[in-house]
Formats: sequence, structure tokens, C-alpha cells
Amino acid sequence: MAQGFTREDVIATNVAIQSFTASGTYTPNPRMAYCHVRTVGGGGAGGGAKATGSNNVHCGGGGGSGEYAEGIFTKVDIGSSQVVTIGTAGTASSGAQGGDGTATSLGALISANGGLGGASSSGTTIVRNANGRLGGSGGSGGDFRSPGRVGLWGYCSTSPPELIGGFGGNSFFGMGGKVSIGGVTNTGQNGIGYGAGGAGSSNFKNQSSITAGDGVNGFILITEFLV
Repeated sequence: MAQGFTREDVIATNVAIQSFTASGTYTPNPRMAYCHVRTVGGGGAGGGAKATGSNNVHCGGGGGSGEYAEGIFTKVDIGSSQVVTIGTAGTASSGAQGGDGTATSLGALISANGGLGGASSSGTTIVRNANGRLGGSGGSGGDFRSPGRVGLWGYCSTSPPELIGGFGGNSFFGMGGKVSIGGVTNTGQNGIGYGAGGAGSSNFKNQSSITAGDGVNGFILITEFLV
């Protein structure tokens, strides 16, 4: 360490951060020697509750969160630039299975797949569950990856009267959508942060179909180590 510099000075001078919340192009700092890339895919939406009659109920499961992946890449690996693709969030639909999230990637170097949208249950006079869906998995590249978290099951019953949509899956950079309990309709909340899943909705008797919570777009965080 050069005389007159503290440890904090060296860190501040020799590290740069670039982050991406929208697709575009990553152009490295001219002084970059290598970089640490962290990625998460888009989160799946929650399942929407269908319309109900006089003696049935509906609910939706939570959407899965996006896969997480990270890797170390040199200046040679990156080259002059790399294409950034940010995974899109799954969108919730009224009374239907939630949309899937899509993959986030940095060129062909690393990718993290999106989470799946939560299911929507069929009607019942007694009890019905709606599947939460799997988190993203199966991306490529990098040095470490972890699958996204599965969305939780939704549960609905006419006797005793109980309703709850499934919570959305948490991601490495975000928190899954939450749900309300009680009442005759419960709309699942959107995920927050990046890559999280949306929550499912739920309906008691004699209600119109409702939407659930949306997932959240993916994210890329790049820490550059400079010389």
C-alpha cells in the first residue's frame, strides 16, 4: 500500500460499480482488470383467483423467484462490451395462472433463468389448493448459482371459511409478494426489489375473478476491480 493512503482510499480508488435494471450494453471501465458479475432472473407472477359461485372458492399459488448466478470474468473475457439482457417479470392475469419470468444474461458469459408463475385453482365445495411454482434454474456460465425459491401454495375452503393466496418466492435481491388473510377477496401483492415472485389471490363465494401480484424484473450488478 502506498504511503499516505488508507485502506478505504485504496478501495474507493480501485473499485467501480455498474448496475443494470434494464437491458442495454455493458462497457467496462478502461482500467478494469477483472469483474465480479451477479445476476438474477425475472420473478414469476402469482396465480389469479377465478370467479366464484354460491358454493365454491378459488385461490392462486405464489410465483417462483428468479435464479441467482455469479461469476468472475477478466478484461479479456468481457472484451470491448457485452450485451445486457434483463429478465422481464411475470405478469398476473385475472383468474388465471401467473406469467413466467424470463432470463437475465450478460452476453453468452452468464445467465440466470426466470421463475414460473403461480397456478390458479379449480372450484370446490370443500377444500382446494393451488400450486406455488418453481423458482428459476438451469442457467449457464459463471462460478456459482442457486435456484430461485418456490412460491408457496394457496389454500381455500368453504367450510370452515378460509382463504389465502400463496406468498411469492423471495430472491437474492428481493422479497416475494405477501398476501392478506380474511375478507371475501384478497389480491396478492407484487414482489419487491429484483427477481422476486408475486403473490397469489383468493376469492370466497360469489365474487368476480381478480388478479394476483406481479413478479419483479431481473437485475445485474457488476463490481469492477481496477488497475
